[in-house]
Amino acid sequence: MKLNIQGSQQLIIGSFYRQPSSQLNILEELEKSVETVLKTDNGRLPNAILSGDFNLPSIDWNTNTVKDNPQYGSVMNTELVEITTNNDLQQMVTEATRGNNILDLLFTTNPALVYNIEIHPGMSDLGVIITDINLKAKTSKKKPRKVHLFKKADWDNFKTDVEQELTKFLKDQEKVETSTTEDLWLFLKETIMNAVNKHIPQKMIGGK
Repeated sequence: MKLNIQGSQQLIIGSFYRQPSSQLNILEELEKSVETVLKTDNGRLPNAILSGDFNLPSIDWNTNTVKDNPQYGSVMNTELVEITTNNDLQQMVTEATRGNNILDLLFTTNPALVYNIEIHPGMSDLGVIITDINLKAKTSKKKPRKVHLFKKADWDNFKTDVEQELTKFLKDQEKVETSTTEDLWLFLKETIMNAVNKHIPQKMIGGK
């Protein structure tokens, strides 16, 4: 839904529900919709809010990471994290909406839009998100940053490159024996990052 209010930037509002039994394709369809809606002719990120019951309690939204042994599997959880990260969507709900879990989420491209978020009892065991929206909020200019498109990665060649570098290093017995823990860590980090930059596509986001 698009709201056009005089004197304010257009506001796009979307809702989403993921059934616990749903497959990965529902998030893939969400990703297509989000990318289509947020794409603008002038390249400026629009004011947008996406909210709903995502039923994915195993994501730490403070760090945008998936917790260990996630419910519904790491692929499903990682997919949602990547969708929101790659599209500059920030999750705003910090209180549990069912038991101790945050299942109902609210994402926005402009955190200044949303304030006074409260969780109220709903008709079921799920809480209801109530929030105020600042229609006069200005879109803050974000610094451009690079993100990796892990779904398009060439994992076979990634693995091959890392294994070759590790094998080459381990064959140099003198180097292995004289390397400190710090040396080993830097070597491993450099090896992995070289493979990441070579075999995982990237794109720039933000700065709009």
